[in-house]
Amino acid sequence: MLIICKTDIRPPTAPVLGTVAFVSATALTVPMTTPATDLVAVASYSLERATSASGPFTELTAAATFPYSDTGLTASTTYYYRARATDSSGNVGNYSAIVSGVTSAPVGNGTFPLTISGRYLLTQEGTRFFVNGDTPWSALVQLTDAQWTQYLTDRQTRGFNALLLNLIEHRFANSAPNMVQGNVAPFTTAEDIRTPNSAYFDRAVAMITEAANLGFYVLMTPAYYGFDAGSEGWYTSAIGTRTTGECQAYGAYLGTKFAGLPNICWVMGGDYYNASTLARTQAIVTGLKSTGRADWLFTYHASPGSSSADVVNGGAWLNLSSTYERSQSLLVADLVAD
Repeated sequence: MLIICKTDIRPPTAPVLGTVAFVSATALTVPMTTPATDLVAVASYSLERATSASGPFTELTAAATFPYSDTGLTASTTYYYRARATDSSGNVGNYSAIVSGVTSAPVGNGTFPLTISGRYLLTQEGTRFFVNGDTPWSALVQLTDAQWTQYLTDRQTRGFNALLLNLIEHRFANSAPNMVQGNVAPFTTAEDIRTPNSAYFDRAVAMITEAANLGFYVLMTPAYYGFDAGSEGWYTSAIGTRTTGECQAYGAYLGTKFAGLPNICWVMGGDYYNASTLARTQAIVTGLKSTGRADWLFTYHASPGSSSADVVNGGAWLNLSSTYERSQSLLVADLVAD
């Protein structure tokens, strides 16, 4: 006798989680290397976390997507993860093997965040912080992890304590806008800030964390606009084409990603300003402030000869006014607190 059962009663297979990636002192990324399979369809994944391999495990989400970014963690702590799938008929599969990852030690060396006192930047110890900066604009994209460590160590021994960086690089790198290491793009859809790629920004967080632990203050553009809004930057292709709401959402995404890092000053704009840029710039700032740190400082990188204070015209979010002049090979930068 042949009995045919029309009801799906077979659970999905167990998924396979990959190596948990360090992001910062407060964040880890959990990848999936092999998804679960099912006779019909996998509907969702439950992801659980514990601080001991033996548990107890607590569900983080019943609808995990991978790689999963786990934030708000405790520094210098080992976390354990397991996942299982549920199919479209409600059958629950077996757990994956347990994987683990370790968050880093607390960020910084007691220097950050910096505060403003009159025309001076002060460390957490109350001493003046004299900015002795280097300008490796494209380093986050151009350098491998080993090269980044080598660069930071070299600059630290030479007395540098600040770096000016593009978070995303439009033109000046071998694989721009992709990172040389891993060929990772900043957006899953080219030029579209609505589609940030977690793998890209998680690596950027790890690189800025390493800089913090070596005492570097990082002045970083969320999206360098480009000279006269040209192909060097992102304004024409990725910022100016978006609504203020979409720009704010991009800022909020970055705020969440970098919230564990007190060593950042956000450099808005980038060699370009006119009245039409201000609303989108303010929207990105609003997003950063909505999910990020209250102690972050903000400035605006205007055209040569123009100060931040002049072009922003009294924006309440502007903490630092900067001006630079350029003459052939000479670049003079003046960063002062308003």
